[in-house]
Amino acid sequence: SLRAAGAIAVTAVISARMGASMTNKVKPKTLKKGFGAWLLLVSMVIMAKALRLLPVHSSVTHAGATAALLPLSGLGIASGLVSGLLGVGGGTVLVPVLALAFAFPQSEAQGSA
Repeated sequence: SLRAAGAIAVTAVISARMGASMTNKVKPKTLKKGFGAWLLLVSMVIMAKALRLLPVHSSVTHAGATAALLPLSGLGIASGLVSGLLGVGGGTVLVPVLALAFAFPQSEAQGSA
């Protein structure tokens, strides 16, 4: 959704610069551990949902058109900081959060990221 992508992009662009400026203030080992922990967490949640150990909520068609802008903007700030700090694409953060927390269909989550 253009609306969701816009809310995320505007805030992410601003916060990515802040994240990049923080990179040399954090130990590389700490950055690697944090990124690894994020990947493990997302993997475990996806696996738990696939095995029906966690509740599976249906995706909301056109979720980007109905999701509140404030949480999407907050997600943009967080993903921009992480992207700038770790040097990873925003999709590493955005796609799982949009799909798992905001109930975006996978294709819409990828398109909005």
